[in-house]
Amino acid sequence: AVVNQEEHVEMFKEADIFMLENPDMTVASHLYFSVKRPRIKDFLTVSGGKAEIFEVVVSDKSRVVGKKLSKLRIKDGIIVAIERNGDIILPKGDTVIETHDLITVFAKAKEVEKICSLFAP
Repeated sequence: AVVNQEEHVEMFKEADIFMLENPDMTVASHLYFSVKRPRIKDFLTVSGGKAEIFEVVVSDKSRVVGKKLSKLRIKDGIIVAIERNGDIILPKGDTVIETHDLITVFAKAKEVEKICSLFAP
């Protein structure tokens, strides 16, 4: 349900509606994170803020360009997709990272910055 006014949240919860979205808060959150984390192209916060799904573009300055995923040391995160030249790749250990790849990652929130710095220093 869309909730435009915070005071209506309890009314929805009493009606057993727990999937609530406040458009103003959604926009504010995206603006905040786009300023705070300019390297991240898109993101979704999950598990009450404990984890994130995010996209980051591989910079030509990244030290992981040309390396296999199996050689990367990513703690508390997993690369779930790579978009390259308009194609979607479901990565495996032998997938090689290339400049300008759009990497989709699922990770614990505390690891997001460290993982981002691997791809876009």
